[in-house]
Amino acid sequence: MSIAPSSPQQLTLTLTNGGHTAVVFTVGGNAADGSGSGSTATVQPGGSQSITLGAASDGGYDYTVTADIGDGFERRFAGRSYPA
Repeated sequence: MSIAPSSPQQLTLTLTNGGHTAVVFTVGGNAADGSGSGSTATVQPGGSQSITLGAASDGGYDYTVTADIGDGFERRFAGRSYPA
């Protein structure tokens, strides 16, 4: 999994599945982006999928990613994106 700025108000999150069964990732917005909304992505074994996420007007972002793999997988991505 990786996250990279694609513009000051957008981020690209790449979800990768190195396992042997499909994984459903859930991406939820926390406080900084103001959305609080969530989305899901199903990634097939050996595959990857990119998702575009928004950042706040000041470039701030705060997202939590979970996966339905049964081991409590959870990663939080928070920070600020600055213009180049």
